[in-house]
Order: sequence, then C-alpha cells, then structure tokens
Amino acid sequence: MNKAVADTHCLLGSQLRDPDSGRQGRIVGIDQARETPALLVNWGQSGVERVTLSVTELSDLVTASLAHERNTRRETASDARQSSGSASGAAPQSSEDKSADRGSAPASQPAEYPPRATGSDGRR
Repeated sequence: MNKAVADTHCLLGSQLRDPDSGRQGRIVGIDQARETPALLVNWGQSGVERVTLSVTELSDLVTASLAHERNTRRETASDARQSSGSASGAAPQSSEDKSADRGSAPASQPAEYPPRATGSDGRR
C-alpha cells in the first residue's frame, strides 16, 4: 500500500450501521497491508466481513471519529464543571471525600474505556 492512514486504532470497537440493510456491527480490525484498505466488521450472527474503502474514506472516517472523541470529552468536562458549580451551596467535602470522587464516573453516564488494538482473529 502506498499511503497508510495514521490513528486508525481509534476506530477499533466503534459501531457501524449498514444503511442498506440496517444491520449494526463493530469494527474489530483494520487492514492496510493491501492496495485497498479495509475494515473488518463483526456483524453479529453474520460473522466478520471485510469491508473495503478508499484511503480517502478511511482518512475521513478517522478524522470524524477523533472529532467525535474530542467533542465527547469536552461535553463531559463541561457537565462536570456545571455539576460542581451547582454544588457550591452544599456543605464542603473533606479531602478524603474529594479524592474518592475523582476516579468515579457520573452515575448517569457509563464509564468509557478506550478500545484496545486487536488482531484480525480478536486476540490481543
């Protein structure tokens, strides 16, 4: 392949929806070793399928995924600032309470875990 796309690891674990059939799947691998790049998508009961796309399409997909991650982080940080600002009238927390709260995720949102790179067979 002449041109590899950087930061494709951010796509691993992302969900995709096929607009034609309506099925949903997860990206489980990215193949850039051939002339045409491809995503390896697990469609559930249909199994894993190799979906080819151009270098430009892959690059655009990576750019959109990174932008989505940045926006999600920004919204999460904004929500955290707003909730801490509204609690200013509440009783102050001890230093032990504050340290315990730093690592916990808000109850209304699930904890986010970064995708891990896996091979095409699903092993790490």
